[in-house]
Amino acid sequence: MPGGSTDSCDLSLAYLFLTLVISSNAQTSPCPFVSPEKLDVFAENGSTILLPCNFPVEQLHQVKKSGSAVLWIKNDRDHIVEISFSGEPLFWTTYKTHFHTFPSLAAMGNFSLLIENTVADDYGTYHCKLYEGKDCVAGHKINEVKLGTKFIKIPEDPNLPFWQTSTFLIGCGCGGGVLLLIVIALVVCTVCKRKQERRRYQSSSSSNPRNKSLAAPSKKPRECIYANAMC
Repeated sequence: MPGGSTDSCDLSLAYLFLTLVISSNAQTSPCPFVSPEKLDVFAENGSTILLPCNFPVEQLHQVKKSGSAVLWIKNDRDHIVEISFSGEPLFWTTYKTHFHTFPSLAAMGNFSLLIENTVADDYGTYHCKLYEGKDCVAGHKINEVKLGTKFIKIPEDPNLPFWQTSTFLIGCGCGGGVLLLIVIALVVCTVCKRKQERRRYQSSSSSNPRNKSLAAPSKKPRECIYANAMC
């Protein structure tokens, strides 16, 4: 019986050690849950739409491991394209025709997807996932493509300078338009004022008898020098 007791003790110690290892791995998991950001994109058949997917450059440097890339998936089952951090896309054959990426912008964290000539099969839920290695998702964006038209505001990169933001550009556009309208209004007012002054001057000139006498002096008969002359 002593031998059986020793075996039982060894099994208990092994089970305890295995439990501690699993617990330790669960607590120090390198893949914490990432809450996805969702955006509704409205499109019509035949239109071109942009599915934005941007990650901070600092985050790309942190997750730069072997096998790290950005993966676009439709409806949680159809793989569309895998984009490396250098921007090189690897398309699945089905989506190679009218889906496009922006390789030159990947270094700045832009992994957006462009769909040209949208058809009915293109509507659905698109997931843009930033993978750290092969199994860990470090970033997650969701684009819900729906049929219809609606103005949407695409979230901007918070690291952009203010003069590159849409708020600054829209403000400059509105300010320039208002300034142009003011200049046009001033020019029109000046022209109208000059026309009124000219008409007023012409009217006063025609109604003044002194101006008439100056304009058309009356002819007086010449006086004769000699009384017997025939003038």
